[in-house]
Amino acid sequence: MNRKVLLSFLGTSNYVSCNYFTEGNPEEKIENVRYIQEAIFKLYCTNFTANDQVLLLLTELAEKMNFLDDGQWSPQSKSYSASNEGLKSRFQQLQEEGFKFTLNTQRIKEGFSQEEIWSIFETIADQIQEGDTIILDITHAFRFLP
Repeated sequence: MNRKVLLSFLGTSNYVSCNYFTEGNPEEKIENVRYIQEAIFKLYCTNFTANDQVLLLLTELAEKMNFLDDGQWSPQSKSYSASNEGLKSRFQQLQEEGFKFTLNTQRIKEGFSQEEIWSIFETIADQIQEGDTIILDITHAFRFLP
């Protein structure tokens, strides 16, 4: 059965709340959303079923800082303990609101070498099935990957 897959990379920066809209249709907007992945889901993926998935690729540091709660760098404590709601919690909230999808997280390398870049490519290829419809988020992290 063909699936829809939202494929996105999660970065390590301190995401801030933004407003997003579809070009040419500013009335169709998502306001005050911290993670672009949530905004893309709300704009383009609300018709997902339990068979469809959000494929989130993240490094170990991105998982700590932005996927899990309370993981931003805190200058006061000099640790990754600053308060923030992680993307995992945001996607759980969407599921609690009745949206259907499977969240699939895959750990990837940083991409600092040719070998690591190929490893990222292989991780993606291993998750995609023939016939999948891919919604590819290229807005933030890993824009340098061709």
